[in-house]
Order: sequence, then structure tokens, then C-alpha cells
Amino acid sequence: GAVTNLMKFRLLRSVTLFKRSMLRIFKLFFPNKNETRRFNIERLEKVRDLKIRMYKAAIQEIQAGINAENHETSSMIIEEYKVLILKCKRENRGRVPSKMVEYERELFYKAIQAERDEVQEMFETRQISREVANILRHQINLREALTINENTHQ
Repeated sequence: GAVTNLMKFRLLRSVTLFKRSMLRIFKLFFPNKNETRRFNIERLEKVRDLKIRMYKAAIQEIQAGINAENHETSSMIIEEYKVLILKCKRENRGRVPSKMVEYERELFYKAIQAERDEVQEMFETRQISREVANILRHQINLREALTINENTHQ
């Protein structure tokens, strides 16, 4: 009677606890895709918001340090940050149509080439020295590499 019922209860309880433990372990290794997706989306949104705040803070710092000597360069850098902010905000709306991505990429490469051509023209007409031309070319190459790297990690 009572002893066998107690043994059955303990066995049933042990089996139930074992099943719960196995289910938890299973969920640990094979989480619910919807939960994982929601978690990843939330995490990406937090990262996106942090990037936007970081870019805005950088713009404020640059604006605070603008003077007559660095106005043009500072304005260009601020515009780059504004583009990055727009890209981050666009990420929230979902995927950009592939035609738009291709168009942006094409414009980017045309702009980079135009910058290189202008540096070469200024060097050939002796408006800038070889050293300045090399510095400008290096900056163009860095910006191109950073943009390509950024686009491959999105």
C-alpha cells in the first residue's frame, strides 16, 4: 500500500524532474528561434541607437572645435557622420532594395574616383605638393576601405 505509493510518487517525481532538466538543457542548446530572433533584433536596435548617439556626440564635439582654419574639413567630417546616422536609421526600416544599394555603391565609387582625379589634377598643376597629395590619397584610400568594410559587416 502506502510504501508502494510513496515509491511510485518518488519515481514519478524523479522522472518529472529529469524531464524538466533535459528540457532546459535542450532549450539551452536549441533555443526557440522566435525568442532568439527577437533577442537579436532588440540587441541590434540597442547597438544602432548607441551608434547614433555616438555619431551625434562626435558631431557636437567637432562643431565645438570649428574655427576658420578647419571649417571646411570639419564640415566634410560632419557630413560623413550625418550619412552614417542616416544609414543607421535606415537599418531600422528593414532591407534596402538591391537596386538602391547598387546605385549607392556606384555613386560611392564615382565619388572616390573623382576625389582621386582632383588630387592628381591639383598635384600636376602644382597647387599641392607631393607630400600633401600622398596624404590626401592615403585618406581617400582609408575612407574607401572603411566604407567597404562597413558595408560587408551590415
